[in-house]
Amino acid sequence: MQYAPIEDVRARFSFDRAVRAPNLIELFVAPSYGQEDVVGSDPCAGATPSASPAACAHTGVSKTQYGLVPQCVSGQCGEVIEGNTALTPEIAKTWSFGLTFTPTELRGFTASIDYYHIRLEDQIGNYPFAVILNGCLQQNNPIYCSQIVRNKITGALTGATVEGGGISCRRTTTSASRSFPGSTPK
Repeated sequence: MQYAPIEDVRARFSFDRAVRAPNLIELFVAPSYGQEDVVGSDPCAGATPSASPAACAHTGVSKTQYGLVPQCVSGQCGEVIEGNTALTPEIAKTWSFGLTFTPTELRGFTASIDYYHIRLEDQIGNYPFAVILNGCLQQNNPIYCSQIVRNKITGALTGATVEGGGISCRRTTTSASRSFPGSTPK
């Protein structure tokens, strides 16, 4: 929507809602196992783990496994990547408001100021393995901890995968330009 109460000023407003459904890969990719060197060692592994028993319990290490968990192979911990059929569409709600000034007394001059707000819900994506592991160890974050996969017998770290979340941002932008008669706009 635009409104120009006088020739020199124009006000703009918009509200939008956008929806993005998960694609076939995000929904149905078959589970695959790989090694990741971002997390080169499991802090809950070895005879003297660097993480406490309580922190390791958050990641699925039992009291009987603590101090007996094998270390990641070749400095690379495992990661399971797979689709998630429980994904829901991302929904973005955005709105913006702006003013444009084009004073008739100052030919070739234009200035604008805009404010926008974007809120994205149910964002489809994944968190890096290191973020998941550290978020579970240090914060006992249930979103992260529920994604840690350990071997049920040995307690070895075998992967992690996750999706979800949301973001919100607000910004104000400004711009101004002036063109002179006979000049080429850039």
